[in-house]
Amino acid sequence: MKKINITFLKNKFFLAGLFSGVFISALVFILIISSNYQSPEKNKLKGTIGGTYVPSVGDKGTAQSWGLDCRNKLGTCEVIFDNDPTHNYKHCHYQGSATRVEVVSVNDGAFCSGGGITVKASTIQ
Repeated sequence: MKKINITFLKNKFFLAGLFSGVFISALVFILIISSNYQSPEKNKLKGTIGGTYVPSVGDKGTAQSWGLDCRNKLGTCEVIFDNDPTHNYKHCHYQGSATRVEVVSVNDGAFCSGGGITVKASTIQ
């Protein structure tokens, strides 16, 4: 019976090729698996609004409370939007006070500097 020669396992070129092949295969596998998932930040407005739902101009909702914010200078309200599947409150600027509101603008930036969601009384209650 012939004895198996395994000295190639100590060869640095064999080891380099083996580790490179495993690394490249793992990298390709991860890229293929992750290609079906979109970025978690893709549909979020940066800096002003948390959560997954971002209302757009014309979206309607129900205001829950009104008040003043930013050192009592800006009118604010908490709104639950009709299209929000989680029905979470969104902190908004308001123009007037009505139960049914509609988005007028969505701006990025600091809330007290005019960023965020601005709503007004909806024309259709």
